[in-house]
Amino acid sequence: MIELLVAMVVALLALGAIYSTFLNQQKSYVVQGETAAMHQNIRAAMFYMQREIRMAGCDPDGSAGAAIITAGATSINFTEDVIGNTPGSDSDGATDDPGENITYALDANNNLVRTDPVNPPVVPPAPPVPQTVAQNIDAIDFVYLDGASPPNVLNPGGIDVPAGNEGQ
Repeated sequence: MIELLVAMVVALLALGAIYSTFLNQQKSYVVQGETAAMHQNIRAAMFYMQREIRMAGCDPDGSAGAAIITAGATSINFTEDVIGNTPGSDSDGATDDPGENITYALDANNNLVRTDPVNPPVVPPAPPVPQTVAQNIDAIDFVYLDGASPPNVLNPGGIDVPAGNEGQ
């Protein structure tokens, strides 16, 4: 009888250890899944931003005046002329179409937002509604480089670029 009780206690201790290990593995699995989702969301947001920022100032005709309007450490506003009046045309000589005046900035809720004052077109005109690109962003730091080799960090608008951020 005593041997049976000892065997049951040992089995319960082993079962407790196995269950504890299972719980720890489950927590690790959930954290890894959340981390992977976070990385994928950031990757997608960066891809979307890079694609649009690389088109900043695109003005095939040279008549739209497309350019980087403001370039700050935590925001960027630019225009591009990429939508034409007729099918097949690349530009229409203006930056007033949806997706041609874009601002990326960090809002008060730690969201990276994209604002396009023309999208959607509203009559009468209403303030643009920011679209969330990524959530829970603690900080963003746009760094501007010139075309030199090696590139030099530019200082747009008198904003101090913190030392050590050249690689970000």
